Amino acid sequence: AAGHLPGSLSFPLGGSFPTDAGSMVGVDDRICLIVDEANLEPTIRQLIRIGCDRIESWCEASEVTGSAEASATIAECEVADLMPAVSSGDATVLDVRRLTEFDTGHMPGATNISHTRLRGRMDEVPAGEPIYLSCRSGKRSARACAYLARAGRPVVNVRGGWLAWEQAGGEVAK
Repeated sequence: AAGHLPGSLSFPLGGSFPTDAGSMVGVDDRICLIVDEANLEPTIRQLIRIGCDRIESWCEASEVTGSAEASATIAECEVADLMPAVSSGDATVLDVRRLTEFDTGHMPGATNISHTRLRGRMDEVPAGEPIYLSCRSGKRSARACAYLARAGRPVVNVRGGWLAWEQAGGEVAK
């Protein structure tokens, strides 16, 4: 959120890396990795296993962090600032949790498209400027924000996501 290369996507290494990367990176997309050298080989292996094999270059994260090139940002908001607009129906909210999570409770008026389904459902992303993205804690929505921003959509990540909404006493729709 604070600074990244324009058009870049962020997928933390670990358990959901192949799922997240495979759902947002096309098999024909050119890939430049920003990864520490110790994680380079396993990252490449995971990408190749899911068919994302157009890896053209890589650099250490330290080469980009704080650089002038890493000037793109994703706007964020606090749930307290969003609550009045949601209550009045003036906010366009996209909840990127799984449907089972969404069905247990969500912000009133929210549209649900799981972050791993966005690429195939771009025509269902609601119109609105900006689109407020929420997930459980703010991490999946941050990835989805980067993806939608790359597609030219104006987005705002809801800091803390659904957990922050519940904690603040936000209205729950089912």
